[in-house]
Amino acid sequence: MELDTSRLDLNLLAALDVLLRERNVTRAAKKLGITQSAMSHKLKRLREELGDPLFVTAPGGLAPTARAESLEEPLRRALQDVAAAVRASAPFEPSTAEREVRVACVDAIELTLLPEILARLAREAPKVRLSIRRRGPRSMEELASGELDLIVAPGGVPGVGYDELPGVQRRLLGADGFACVVRADHPLVRKRLTLSRFLELDHLLVTPGGTSLGVVDQVLAKDGLSRRVAVTIPSFVSAPLLVARTDLVLTCPTSVAEVASRVVPLRVLTPPIALPTIPLFLFWHVRVQHDPAHRWIREFVLSTFVATAAAMR
Repeated sequence: MELDTSRLDLNLLAALDVLLRERNVTRAAKKLGITQSAMSHKLKRLREELGDPLFVTAPGGLAPTARAESLEEPLRRALQDVAAAVRASAPFEPSTAEREVRVACVDAIELTLLPEILARLAREAPKVRLSIRRRGPRSMEELASGELDLIVAPGGVPGVGYDELPGVQRRLLGADGFACVVRADHPLVRKRLTLSRFLELDHLLVTPGGTSLGVVDQVLAKDGLSRRVAVTIPSFVSAPLLVARTDLVLTCPTSVAEVASRVVPLRVLTPPIALPTIPLFLFWHVRVQHDPAHRWIREFVLSTFVATAAAMR
């Protein structure tokens, strides 16, 4: 059956997008602010217009048909393009704007940058909501599809973060070095951390990506050295609390070490090996490059990062 796109209601396509996200008529109706019966009517019309069942009953809700799955990504991109085009023609007023900003980031940002972002948003854009997600292997795809607005992550260092990608813009926020952290009354660490002591101690390794080796291990391996990693965890958020109650040593971004040492009894020390400086970037998709709202959000994150970094010095 040939589809007459001139007859197709854009609201129906928006409803299909929500159904594909929620896989449940009741939740989709709530998301759109309509009744369940109205949502069921939209689904009926979609089935008639597209000549396909689109969804079948499954445990917990609905399962999309092959046709519906094939529509999911291009439909989402198209709706994002329409939304960006409409927003681009209207001025953005942060003090009254109601918008959700979806950001994927390394969890170290939750300790260092997020508190100041939230404080500034409350003052300057009180109706803008933040949805923070963990950076993952699909984050760049989600940026391209419009599921994410921004990514804050390292880049430019082999094995760490992202390289330049087609269709993705990036801007340097700043750079962070490394520091070592031990509990304030560590019995084996004095005023400075020597290489021999560093190699003797048990280490805590934070690996958000699940790898077994960190930057420290790569640097040590070049000199034929190795350390004993006693514990591996996926998050920087809990790492300072573990270090404060054990004899472990943690090598982490300097900004994380400085913030953590103000909250729990820790000592911040210079690493006994030369470690690279890691650049931190803000990533977004080219499709929202000229969107006034997105431009404001990018500048907001950048200026907050600069102010936070200056306050830590």
